[in-house]
Amino acid sequence: MLSEVGCDTSHHINRAELVRFIAPYICLCAAAAWGQQIASEPHIGYLYPAGGQVGSVIQVTAGGQFLRGVTDVYISGQGVRASVIHYVRPLRNIQAEQRKLLQDRLREVREKRLAELSGSGVEHSAPAEKAAAGSEPAVTETPAGTPEVTLPDHPLLYDLDNKSLRELAHISSVLFFPRAKVQENRQISEMVMIEVTIDPNAEPGNRELRFKTATGLTNPMVFQVGTLPEIRELEPNNQQAYPPLPNAPKLANLPQEKPLELPVLLNGQIMPGDVDRFSFHASKGQRLVMEAHARSLIPYLADAVPGWFQATLALYDAKGKEVAFADDYRFNPDPVLFFEIPENGDYELEIRDAIYRGREDFVYRIAVSQRPDSRFQAANFELRTALPQCDESEANDTIENPQRIDLPKIISGRIDRPGDVDVFGFAAHAGDKVAVEVYARRLNSPLDSLLQLTDASGKVLKWNDDYVLEAEYLYKNTQGLLTHHADSYLMAELPEDGQYHVRLADSQHHGGQAYGYRLRVAPAHGDFELCAVPSALSMRAGGVIPLTVYALRKDGFEGEIEVALRDAPAGFKLDGARIPAGCDKVRMTLTAPAQAPAEPVALELEGRAQVGGQTISRRAVPADDVMQAFLYRHLVPAKELLVFVQKAKWGTPPVELVGDSPIRIPAGGSADVRLRAGKRASFKDVQLQLNSPPEGVTLHDVRVVPDGLVFRLEADKNLLKSGFAGNLIVEAFRETAVLQKDGKPTNQMRRFSMGILPAIPVQIVQ
Repeated sequence: MLSEVGCDTSHHINRAELVRFIAPYICLCAAAAWGQQIASEPHIGYLYPAGGQVGSVIQVTAGGQFLRGVTDVYISGQGVRASVIHYVRPLRNIQAEQRKLLQDRLREVREKRLAELSGSGVEHSAPAEKAAAGSEPAVTETPAGTPEVTLPDHPLLYDLDNKSLRELAHISSVLFFPRAKVQENRQISEMVMIEVTIDPNAEPGNRELRFKTATGLTNPMVFQVGTLPEIRELEPNNQQAYPPLPNAPKLANLPQEKPLELPVLLNGQIMPGDVDRFSFHASKGQRLVMEAHARSLIPYLADAVPGWFQATLALYDAKGKEVAFADDYRFNPDPVLFFEIPENGDYELEIRDAIYRGREDFVYRIAVSQRPDSRFQAANFELRTALPQCDESEANDTIENPQRIDLPKIISGRIDRPGDVDVFGFAAHAGDKVAVEVYARRLNSPLDSLLQLTDASGKVLKWNDDYVLEAEYLYKNTQGLLTHHADSYLMAELPEDGQYHVRLADSQHHGGQAYGYRLRVAPAHGDFELCAVPSALSMRAGGVIPLTVYALRKDGFEGEIEVALRDAPAGFKLDGARIPAGCDKVRMTLTAPAQAPAEPVALELEGRAQVGGQTISRRAVPADDVMQAFLYRHLVPAKELLVFVQKAKWGTPPVELVGDSPIRIPAGGSADVRLRAGKRASFKDVQLQLNSPPEGVTLHDVRVVPDGLVFRLEADKNLLKSGFAGNLIVEAFRETAVLQKDGKPTNQMRRFSMGILPAIPVQIVQ
């Protein structure tokens, strides 16, 4: 297993008689170091709105960083497609001349709207020009020799001439009267406007949206396809949904804001201190569900505590009295209100952050309807398994009257009431290993399980409350949205022949209809899950890039796992694709085909291992290593492992390891590594360095040979013990002299990465 600890193990090669090192020998690496992004990697921080209704065409603004040059939009699944409209540079300050121009333009459009309402047919001396996508911003006439003034480049000003009165008020509120000045966040300072088309027959649910730029693919962002009619918030809306327009003439047909009709889906953004309110009409007896999506859209914010938008919902009646409030739903940070309307009338729904934070990436969607979401049906748990199943049957509260089961078994049950305990009995032999696992929180149940394994007398042999896989602040599991790992797990070797009992309860002594679970009681034969990080890879044709595969071992399995590409297009290759026995993660490398595919490719990795004399295979779940609240990290699962292969100007000669693999390095000793390269490859003035190696391994004595190169690896016996196994990643660098303005070289050198070599498996031996 390779650690994050790095060391300076570079070695310089300078032999004048060698031919030049070809520029594209190894690709510019899109992931410079494990768990980190390179400085120019494109990134999406939010989408607004973060979804749309089936059968609609909508404009979406994406905020992020390094998004200049976005060319394509990729959305997972069928029936949804998108195209780029416009890239928007960060808007920092509106200059006085721009402010005046914008005020004049807003006034012109406002007067036009009022004239249309009054029917006066008033003509304007300077009619506004439509600001369509890709058109030049409006300008003012300026004296010769002075810079022309243009409107600020901002998504709100797109198609300005066709804005409604309410939309004009929204623009003024956002651009002229910000609710709070906040420090610019560079990670979301750039914007890209896109047009999304959702087919009428598109399947509702969450999709993944990514951009492609010249430097690679972005991270995936959630885009929801829904069935409800949708609206977007318009500021100011913290006091009333439609404020009076200042200095507006009294027109009999001036439109008034009407309460919304249900069902509806509300889209908005919360800025610092912001409170958004929406008015709707409801009838007595309606049972409404008001479901917020906030944290489910953007799971983690690295620079915020608690690490996500903690939304709250409040409902007010026509008199302004609060009649309902929620700041979560069970353990889920996204709140849900269930409310039966007591009287006909208008009601206001309020959303804000629990501690009045806010920013452009505090995006929300609120579904208001009479149709409950499937996640509220507590008994609707699913667990895919081939094991025999049965239902729990009461009364089974004590070891005197347990529910008898045969192993293996999956039991579907419920902690029916506060204080309820479910007990299951089974027979076993001395030396048997048994695994007991609760699936509840992972299946949307509020159950915080407490699990005990006892003998026939009731003596507790082993127990567990919360089972957490965590190391160096990284939570390793395939349920990356969980922050309270409340499901229990235990494994034990039984001491003697006889009867044993599994006792399951809620650790907080809670219970009820929602407290369902699945309980697995089975012989511990061993199993594993895999996660492949990151979920987006960008590389050049023929190039090499690292990725990390995590092994989540279960039921005592410690064996070796072979990783392979499943049904991959020709030319893709994994190196170092073996997770040694006992290791829980390995960095391996992916080599791209020599010819770049026309579109990004969805790859699938699969792990295979021998368990109990049989070969089992498990799909590697694509995931991203995402930080929460400055410290904690989570493996957030994605739908696809998407690889973008760019064309290369020159072909990349293949490189391969010569000799036996893994390389066996004696503890306290050294071993030579020989690499064979293509005929066109040369290594003049190239530096080699181990990329994030385990502490105690160093690289020395690089020598060029006719068909490649040789270097020596040393292992410090005080830092690496016999039995260690893993992969080493070698990175190539080159230095060039910094030039003066006149083109002459200086004494300063600039170092840049040329890419990496295929992963080299190693093992420390006696």
